[in-house]
Amino acid sequence: MSEEFSLYRGFKERGESAAACWLIARDAGLDFFAAIRMLRGVFDLSLQEAKEVAVTADGRFTSLDEYQASLLPALKGAFKALESETA
Repeated sequence: MSEEFSLYRGFKERGESAAACWLIARDAGLDFFAAIRMLRGVFDLSLQEAKEVAVTADGRFTSLDEYQASLLPALKGAFKALESETA
């Protein structure tokens, strides 16, 4: 694993959760994909587990499924707009 995540390994060793490390990483300026790589490397998470942490860490959503369901209205609106443009 890259040395760039040594700070987060230290947080984990001191008992910080994956969610706390996600928030710290994002506040420190790590982009979404780098923070996902950090979670996967430091906490040995699958991609799905890392995404679950990412969308639940701030408390707005309780699961990845809930987050994805919240996207449906916007997607339906976008598809409806596309249909009306092509009609």
